[in-house]
Amino acid sequence: KILDITNGQLLHTLEGSAGPVAISGNLMAFVVSPDKKATILKITKDTIQPLLTLTQETDQISNVTISGNKLVTVSGQRNKDDMLVPSNTAKVWDLNGQLLHTLVGHTKFIYKIAISDNLVVTGSRDNTVK
Repeated sequence: KILDITNGQLLHTLEGSAGPVAISGNLMAFVVSPDKKATILKITKDTIQPLLTLTQETDQISNVTISGNKLVTVSGQRNKDDMLVPSNTAKVWDLNGQLLHTLVGHTKFIYKIAISDNLVVTGSRDNTVK
C-alpha cells in the first residue's frame, strides 16, 4: 500500500507478492514475485506510471534501493532448499536499465544496501561495510 505520510490517506494499492521496496522522491523501486525482477514506478497522488522493469538482470533480485537516477540491486541464486541466497556483489543501474557498475569486494553475501547522491554503502555477512 502507498500512503500519504502527511495525512495517512491511502493513495494506491499494488497487488502481488512483494519483496524489497525502496522509495526516493516520487520514484519507487520494488521486487515482485515470482520473477524477482526490479520495477521502477513514478508515483503521484493520482497516478502510477511504470518507468522500467529491469529485465537485463538474469538472477533473482534479493535487495533493491533507489536514489535520484540510480538503482542499486543485489541478486542471488536459489540453494538446494529453494532459498534465495544473495550474492557478494551489488550492481548500480541508471533508470534506463543500463548497468553502470558492478561493486565487488565482499567475501560473503550482501544483506544491506543504501545509496545517497553518488555514494553506495553495502553491508555484508563478512562483517564489513564498504
